[in-house]
Amino acid sequence: MNQINITYLYWLAVYCAKRLGIWGIIGLVLIIASALFYVTKISQLDQLTQALVLEHQAAQSHDIHAPEIPEPPVQDTAQEIAAFYERFPVATKLPEILSQINLLASKQKVELNSGDYKLNKVKPSSTANVKTLTKYEITFPVKGQYTKIRAFIADVLQKQPAIALADIQIRRENTLSPSVEARLVLVLFVRGESW
Repeated sequence: MNQINITYLYWLAVYCAKRLGIWGIIGLVLIIASALFYVTKISQLDQLTQALVLEHQAAQSHDIHAPEIPEPPVQDTAQEIAAFYERFPVATKLPEILSQINLLASKQKVELNSGDYKLNKVKPSSTANVKTLTKYEITFPVKGQYTKIRAFIADVLQKQPAIALADIQIRRENTLSPSVEARLVLVLFVRGESW
């Protein structure tokens, strides 16, 4: 009797395989594999979810408090302001700073033919603090390769942290020209005259 069932099942499998064809068999295998994969992953996710729920309930039952973050130490605002102003160079260092800018330009082979200088006094935010900054706007028309000009700007900003790049305009005569003309506006902050 077992042999009859096995023969019948074999005949049924061959009959179904012929009716389904190769693509039908591949589809059936994919459906069965997807269902098995889905069932195994869902059971794993259920176990993980239950473990997380139990962990959360245990944490709530123990009433675990988050550690308190200590407040930063209170610093005197006047000391902070004084330390801030001390970072800037004094006005007497201006020739040295300009000389260093010229050296950095020659190092990068960037032509600095001229420079325009404009002096502005930065007004303090409060009248109680007499410390001020003086702002020099330095405008340089420069010529050179684009990569060299970028390297020159990076060098200046790295060597002189009191200098900021306020504006840059770049122009090239034609697309085949290896050099560009640029107009750089640098702003140099120095300590004011009340020091």
